[in-house]
Amino acid sequence: SAAATTPWDVVKTRMMCSASTKPSVRGAIRGVMKETNPVKGFFTGVGPRSISSGIHTAIFFCFFEAICNKMARDKQQQQQQLALAGGSSTKARAPRRRKAGESRGNE
Repeated sequence: SAAATTPWDVVKTRMMCSASTKPSVRGAIRGVMKETNPVKGFFTGVGPRSISSGIHTAIFFCFFEAICNKMARDKQQQQQQLALAGGSSTKARAPRRRKAGESRGNE
């Protein structure tokens, strides 16, 4: 996707660099076409941009996998602790019923 959107990035960069002259999309496109070969001009920087995008994606997936593994280990430890304590992760304890006249303790 980085390679496919590079032409728009080139136009955006041209517009940002000439911000003091009230740039337009049409003017930026004309500028690229006048100054260089249109195909080459619109795809200037596609290599570094694609490499950067690939690196960012790899880092994202590494962190995602690390977080998923940590959460799975934590869940497994919690289930083991509940099993050792004689409980189950799906069992919920019913609250103890008070006898008539018994207070909650904080009243």
